[in-house]
Amino acid sequence: MKKLLLGLVAVVIILVGIAFILPAEYRVERHQEIKATPSQIFGQLNTLENWKQWMTWIRRDPQMKLTFSGPASGVDASMAWVSETQGSGTLTISESNADASITYTLSFPGYPPSTGRLIITPGAGGQSVSWSDEGNLGNNPVSRYIGLFLDGMIGPDFQEGLNNLKQVCESLPAPEVEAAEEESAMESPADGEPAETPAEGEQQ
Repeated sequence: MKKLLLGLVAVVIILVGIAFILPAEYRVERHQEIKATPSQIFGQLNTLENWKQWMTWIRRDPQMKLTFSGPASGVDASMAWVSETQGSGTLTISESNADASITYTLSFPGYPPSTGRLIITPGAGGQSVSWSDEGNLGNNPVSRYIGLFLDGMIGPDFQEGLNNLKQVCESLPAPEVEAAEEESAMESPADGEPAETPAEGEQQ
């Protein structure tokens, strides 16, 4: 029994030693092409209440309790959630560049905060949207081992979220259609009002 305990202690020491050799930094990133304008996509990213339409974890748990604070969009807009199946966390926008990108801080209880970015760039078939998250796992040996699997754990959810975002953005009315409708409404007389006629003296 004593030899077994000594053996287990030795294994634990070895595993802890290996953990400190593992990288503390991690980065997860996924991409999606979306046939929409930068402003349409940015509107979905910069206003956190819109995330309910495409964020994977929110759609996965309809009973999730969401709380929004700060401004409705842009820097300092914040969203917190509590879920029995998806866990609890807080996301706060720290940087917002119109029609180009947002940067946010993501926090989960018991883990160091991470930095996420959603970036919009011109793509072959519209706009290319990249979603990334990066951070430092600190000196916790368990976290270092978890870091080896983070890409496989988070990456698919990022991709699913981008796929959802694509569906939402591509279902929005085309900007040129909206502009044409507004122009037509401005040019058409209101219901029940006669169309304008040339002023006296202007008639031929």
